[in-house]
Amino acid sequence: MIAMTILAVMSLLLYTSMSQTMSGKEDTEKKDNLNHSVSLAFNKIANDLQMAFLLPGPDFLGTDGTRKSVFKGTEEKVDFASFSHVRYLKDAPEADFGEVGYSLEDNKQEEGGGKVLVRRESKILDDKPDEGGAMEPLVENVKEIHFSYFDPKKNDWQKNWDSSQLENSNQLPRAVKIEIKVQDPDSEDEYSFSTIAELKLNDGPINF
Repeated sequence: MIAMTILAVMSLLLYTSMSQTMSGKEDTEKKDNLNHSVSLAFNKIANDLQMAFLLPGPDFLGTDGTRKSVFKGTEEKVDFASFSHVRYLKDAPEADFGEVGYSLEDNKQEEGGGKVLVRRESKILDDKPDEGGAMEPLVENVKEIHFSYFDPKKNDWQKNWDSSQLENSNQLPRAVKIEIKVQDPDSEDEYSFSTIAELKLNDGPINF
């Protein structure tokens, strides 16, 4: 009888230990997957921003006189022209640049699925720099995102940037800070991530 009791206790302890181990493994794998997806997204954002550019002159104006290559950023989204476009088909009639944008959108794949960080890319520059193109989801379950823009003239971070307006006319920020908060869909846990991307072509419009 005593031996049976001891065996039952040992079996219970072994089961509890294995359950905790499996649960810990699942949590670790989930966090690793989250870190991986955020890291990939940050790398893509940084690559696009590093090749952001502005072009001067009437050849790069839209029909209403607005510039086709602009940099517009708020705390929630950013749109700009970038040399980061990749042509996947040989001899495709595409340039090496296009419009790129990042923002939060509703997760249309799942009801109540929260927000998704998406990348927008248009293969052409037009007079609607924050519209058009294809959307690519990057990170799911994003609670919030904040962009901020480093102004070298003020030596400080700004909440907004618009190269078509007088204050930042024909100028790019020196760097962009990206901060996001992601929620674990299976719990109330939230994880914060941040990075800074330096813009390489922030000396002014490019003249060819």
